[in-house]
Amino acid sequence: ATEAGLLLGARTGLYRWQPDRQSWLPASTELPSGVASLAVDPLNPQLFYAGTVSHGVYRSDNGGQSWQPLPALRKGIPDIAIDPREPDNIYILAAWERVYDSRDGGQSWGAHWAGLGEVIETVSLAVDPVEPAVYVGTEMGLYRRLADDDWEPVAPDLADQSILALLARPRPKLLGQESVLYIGATRGIYYSEDLGSTVQGGGSGWGQGLENISVTALLPDPQDSQKLYAGTAFAGVYASLDGGQNWQPIGPTELAAGIVEALAWGPDGELFVAATTGVWQARP
Repeated sequence: ATEAGLLLGARTGLYRWQPDRQSWLPASTELPSGVASLAVDPLNPQLFYAGTVSHGVYRSDNGGQSWQPLPALRKGIPDIAIDPREPDNIYILAAWERVYDSRDGGQSWGAHWAGLGEVIETVSLAVDPVEPAVYVGTEMGLYRRLADDDWEPVAPDLADQSILALLARPRPKLLGQESVLYIGATRGIYYSEDLGSTVQGGGSGWGQGLENISVTALLPDPQDSQKLYAGTAFAGVYASLDGGQNWQPIGPTELAAGIVEALAWGPDGELFVAATTGVWQARP
C-alpha cells in the first residue's frame, strides 16, 4: 500500500481496496485488458506502472486514477521492476520473450537478451538496491546482469529449478550496506550474499520448513528485518521470524488449494494474499 492505497491487478481489470467498506472497487476503466503486474516508483508513491495481459505497459502519475500507454511492446507484461537507486530505470518481462529495459521512465525501451539463450522462458525479476545488478529468474535457473554487461548464469546449484520469486534487500554492515537476494524456487527458498554467484538454503541449515515446496511470492516486513513471508504453490503462506532460517505455515488451510501469486501490505498493516483461489486478508 502507498498514499494512493492498495491496488490489485486482475484479469478483469484494476481494483482499489476500500478499508471503510472492506471491499475492492474498480479503480480505472482506462486499461484495455487485465493487469498482470504492478510497480510503484520508490520515490514517488503516486507514480505507478501497470503491465497488462496483452497490451504492454501503462503509466499513472496520480495514484492510479488515470493511465497512459507507454511505447512498449503490445504484449503481456508479467513482471515489472524499478531500480530503487535510479527510478527512471525500469525493467520488464515480456510474455514468451525476454527482458526489456528503459532508462527514461518508460518513454523508450531496449531489448537486452544477450547471454540468456534462445529457449529460456523468464519468470521473475529483481533489481539490486545496492549494486548495479539485475536478476532474472528463468525456467532454467538464475541469471544476472552487471551494469551494461551481458546476462550470465549464476547460482549453479539452482540450474535445474525454475526461479519463481526474487526479493533483493539492502542490509547494513560495518562500513555501509550490502545486499541480500532471496530466491523462491521450485524446491524451496534460498539466499545469496554475493550477487547471486552462490546460494545457501533449500532446507540445509537455512530455509527449513519450505523444503521441496515451490515458493512463488516473497514479502519483507517493513517493521522487522528478521520477518519474511513466503507464498507457495499448493502449500499456503509461510512466515519466518529469524531472517529465513526457519519457516512455519500461517493462514487458513484453504490457501493450500491454489497458488499464491502476490503478497502485499494493506494501509492498516494487514497482510493481503492474492491467490488463484481469491484474495485473503490477515493480521500477522
